[in-house]
Amino acid sequence: MPSLRHPDERPANPVIPGFHPDPSVCRVGDDYYLVCSSFEDFPGIPVFHSRDLVHWTQIGNVLDRPEQLCLPADMAGSTPPPCATTTAASG
Repeated sequence: MPSLRHPDERPANPVIPGFHPDPSVCRVGDDYYLVCSSFEDFPGIPVFHSRDLVHWTQIGNVLDRPEQLCLPADMAGSTPPPCATTTAASG
């Protein structure tokens, strides 16, 4: 894995490379969880885990089964932004 630090030892930005808009982070003990919008991508709403807010690992997706995507016709092709507190609480 490439280093996420600049020569002056500050974490590189963004800490999660790629397209991960609307991040929402919550802490549970020593662990941090981040979810972000996925729009029309499926599986949807990726979930990441970190212990230091710098090194993140994707651990799954909130929406990972087609039957979870029963959207009204006017929302087809779009997933609303997630809320980490609600997502983490739902398990």
